[in-house]
Amino acid sequence: MAGVEKTDAPDLQPPAVEGAGELTIPTRMIYPINEQTLNPANRAAAAAAIGGDESSTRLFWDVM
Repeated sequence: MAGVEKTDAPDLQPPAVEGAGELTIPTRMIYPINEQTLNPANRAAAAAAIGGDESSTRLFWDVM
């Protein structure tokens, strides 16, 4: 099946919006601002362990 991964999730594509720059589909939720404020050391360690705290950071199940 084209466009379907091992998890049966569809291959999502960002919308084509003129003038919006490069849009991406998020692959994970970023840590909330209160976690960054109240628990900065552990939040930084957790973010470093997964490769960063960006919505585009791929996690272990996202093997594309």
